[in-house]
Amino acid sequence: MTNAPGHSQPTTSESGSTGLSNLLLLLLVVFAGYPWFERVSGKQMPAASPKWQHRAVLFERDDFSDFERGLDRLASEGWDYVGPLCNNGINGQILAFRRRI
Repeated sequence: MTNAPGHSQPTTSESGSTGLSNLLLLLLVVFAGYPWFERVSGKQMPAASPKWQHRAVLFERDDFSDFERGLDRLASEGWDYVGPLCNNGINGQILAFRRRI
């Protein structure tokens, strides 16, 4: 295969060093965000753990519209659903919610 005038193919050493440079750059970008990299480099920043407020709410199964209004009210106050805690017999369920403080 011949090259057009003024264009030359890189030699093996040129293309090999370019590939190695690209690989090293990729590894640096990928691993720079990992926490272990920060510990090794001595730049570990203390991570602030989120503070949560928890709430247990009894939802009665008598009226479905009350259930929806209760969920809407909790969501408007910033509460996130976590999961069920327990059943209160066959008429209700106690659900867990949390929000950041």
